[in-house]
Formats: sequence, C-alpha cells, structure tokens
Amino acid sequence: MDPVTRLELVRAISSAFGSTSVSSTQLIEAARTAHARKEVLETLSQVDPDASFRTVRDLWTVFPEMPVDV
Repeated sequence: MDPVTRLELVRAISSAFGSTSVSSTQLIEAARTAHARKEVLETLSQVDPDASFRTVRDLWTVFPEMPVDV
C-alpha cells in the first residue's frame, strides 16, 4: 500500500480552502467529496478536531514527515 503523500492530500482537500479557515471536519468532507482513498481519510482523522487551517501548508506542521510524492 502506498503512503499518503502531500500531493495526494492537496488534490483531495484543495476545494475546502477559500477565504476563511477550515476545520478538520471540513477537510475530511472535502476528501470524501473528492473520492479520496481510505488512507487519506484515516490520515485526516488524526487531525485535532479543534484545529483550523488557513492554507494547506498549515497541515505540514501536523504531518511534517509526510512525503511530497512517491
């Protein structure tokens, strides 16, 4: 099984970002809407439910070891 990568995560959640911060719940919903694979959803479920993110780059503080690509 391939690891979740930053590129895959960005593709799955990019629609969630706009002019306001997004919650982890909104990120998971965006990934579901994008038909992301189960591993992406599981990865996002590790994010603190009270966290919010202004940009996708903010996620790299949560997942600093996530590879950029395979």
